[in-house]
Amino acid sequence: MLPALYIVAIFINCGILYVLDVVANIRLRNLIFLAILAGIVLLAAAGWKENNNNRNFLMYDFTKNILKTLTKNSFYMAEGDFYTLPFSYVRNVEKKVSTVNFIYMFHLQYAWGIERFESEFGKMGLNPQNPAKNVFEIIKKFSKGTDFFVQYHKERIKGMVGNRDIKTWGLLSKITEKYDIVPWTIFDTYSYRGIYSAETSFEKILVSNYPRGMVEMSMDLHEAGLYDRAIALSEKALKMPFVGDRGAMYYNLSILYNISGRSDEAGKYIKTAVRSDTAPCVAFETAGKIYYNEANYVMSLTMFEKAIKCGSSNELLIKRYIDEIKKTNPDL
Repeated sequence: MLPALYIVAIFINCGILYVLDVVANIRLRNLIFLAILAGIVLLAAAGWKENNNNRNFLMYDFTKNILKTLTKNSFYMAEGDFYTLPFSYVRNVEKKVSTVNFIYMFHLQYAWGIERFESEFGKMGLNPQNPAKNVFEIIKKFSKGTDFFVQYHKERIKGMVGNRDIKTWGLLSKITEKYDIVPWTIFDTYSYRGIYSAETSFEKILVSNYPRGMVEMSMDLHEAGLYDRAIALSEKALKMPFVGDRGAMYYNLSILYNISGRSDEAGKYIKTAVRSDTAPCVAFETAGKIYYNEANYVMSLTMFEKAIKCGSSNELLIKRYIDEIKKTNPDL
């Protein structure tokens, strides 16, 4: 199979050859040829910056960083273009990942994909009509005693790991024992060349996987009681490019600072979180209380009203605050 652009190029060339062939006048034919050549040169010059990737290391480093995350003889079940296509390239073309057992999750819903999987790992009775069960059976069989990595979507996999856990492991997630501590320094081993100069939407979405992984890992560190490390990783995530709203990032960081007894920093980040569209209801409620204690009743009232509007579970308590504010400040 040829890439679509190659097929289009073949048709364009055939069309050019046909036009040149039917034009009998040699001078006109030469003019047409020169015009087409000039058009090609102009188009190449106009698109050179966008298509010149000789210094674009984003996808290259992303793939290498995944390889740094995986361990020898581990299993890696991947889905999505960012996590499958480049890995498939280094595995099948560069022949650099012979010690990693690679599984395309997407292929497990097709008979041919299951046939290919079972030819490599043995018969398991997988059914293309039930891809979720296929994933469960593979995890059940191969994750015991062997490092087993998946990408994000931890909640989707959590019910498949029994008494064990699934934790963020850099750019990936790993099925682990509950007492295993996540390697918080793993992001320090990665290469980040060019992430701050990402221009296209594709590049920006790719780069966003780094801060997303850092936030996920900081939550695991939070659960382990390693608050200072969780804060450091969350702060690092906020400094990185990210496609989307950072409201949840700011809110999680405010919780970490609050648990660590650093109320000033917690207040700063909760106030930042409520400016975003993705802030949870509890963020508005918390901000309302902070502004209330600061005697900033205008902002407090605004936050409490937003908390009720988005469906806070503490509506009765919030209404008491609102009644008290309006009682002492009748002009509001």
